[in-house]
Amino acid sequence: MQNKQVEFPGDIYLMGIAGVGMGNLAGMLKSRGVNVRGSDKQLYPPMKEYLEGLKIDTKIGFSPENLLPAPDIIIVGNVISRDNPEVQEMRRRGIPFLSMAEAIRRFFLMEREVVVVAGTHGKTTSTAMLGWLLASAGRDPSVFLGGVSRNFNSGFRLGKGKYFVIEGDEYDTAFFDKGPKFLHYNPENLLLTTVEFDHGDIYESLDDVKNAFKKLIEILPNNGYIAYGGYSPVAVELLKDCRISSEGFGDNGLWQADDIKIENSSAEFTVLKDKKIFGRFRWKLIGNHNITNCLGAIAIADRIGLSVKEIAAGIESFRGVKRRQEIAGEYRGILLIDDFAHHPTEVRETISAVKLFYPERRLWAVFEPRSNTSRRNYFQKDYPSSFKKADITVISGIYNPDALANGIRLNPQKIVKDLCSEAKDAFYKESVNEIVDLIADNALKGDIVLIMSNGSFGDIVNKLKNALG
Repeated sequence: MQNKQVEFPGDIYLMGIAGVGMGNLAGMLKSRGVNVRGSDKQLYPPMKEYLEGLKIDTKIGFSPENLLPAPDIIIVGNVISRDNPEVQEMRRRGIPFLSMAEAIRRFFLMEREVVVVAGTHGKTTSTAMLGWLLASAGRDPSVFLGGVSRNFNSGFRLGKGKYFVIEGDEYDTAFFDKGPKFLHYNPENLLLTTVEFDHGDIYESLDDVKNAFKKLIEILPNNGYIAYGGYSPVAVELLKDCRISSEGFGDNGLWQADDIKIENSSAEFTVLKDKKIFGRFRWKLIGNHNITNCLGAIAIADRIGLSVKEIAAGIESFRGVKRRQEIAGEYRGILLIDDFAHHPTEVRETISAVKLFYPERRLWAVFEPRSNTSRRNYFQKDYPSSFKKADITVISGIYNPDALANGIRLNPQKIVKDLCSEAKDAFYKESVNEIVDLIADNALKGDIVLIMSNGSFGDIVNKLKNALG
């Protein structure tokens, strides 16, 4: 049911509208009849086409004049700094403002039973999966994720059912709220995938990351429920002696996968609950990490009352998330796969999944250090081992290097040097065009080119399509 008490302002302005989360929020507000407008520094596909399709007036660049006429309220994205000219004008004129997370809570989460999906890895896919399990079973949930569900063809869904499944990001909320976004969502149920060090621009250590997730666990009610990754040592540590009902999934967890078989471009696996057969499942996703994500979604779905038959039907029809092992096409017999991986663990698991699914094909792993953490040298020693299962590795220059002091930047050339010292084929290419030329000149029929970046990577996928086409 839609909360009848919520009154939506007539005109809302989103500052930093082109981010995936902010764009999805713009879509939700638009669907509720709000006049939505906003601004951002730049506007790239696919968000450009998405906002244009919604007929949302989007200004490129930040200017006080963009706030004319004054909106009823402004939602400030976490990429916006306090010295932004629109922030200065907002404060000068006393226009009310909220963070994205607080706006979602205020306008969409009231009177819903909230399921937060959080963790360092896998939360977008797990959110989309759990949302689809509920939707395909007729529970009509609302869903919000930091990507685009291929089943919903959107990053959000607004239903009339009791459940709201939302991706809970540990990143900070706004310049005026440096706490993690997920603390605003008041979950009754929590799916916690894994906890590792990430977001080195806002967390100084793994202990800081752990403290953020501890706060999330502490706000759950006593009658809440947590499904957590039993394969994640930190998650297991955080849930030790937990006051809330909790069940692990994956290695050493209550929920486990067994008898995994891959054939005919699909995977089958048996799910065990407390060492007893819960059900046999089939789907099209690849990789053991995705099966582990699936265990978490199954645990939550079982907890809130879905039958094994309903869960199995939802899993078999689940299509994944765009830019997560997304097949971008096959050109000259060369398969292009686009993926969001950027943390060393994600890179390793994504490469392993593709090699497992296509064992006879030569794999190019093409990586752009673009996230705030991957551009820094936190994981300088970890990245080489992440690429070991690739047949050929290509690493680009780091994104926007001038924004970082030289002493804290990742050194991509050293990663390549370390790989070459172990007799691995690896190349450093500064620009996207150099990478495209290398692949176009040297890739062979039957090869796979796996693109990994958490951004547009200079439109490399389309450039490869043209070069190979």
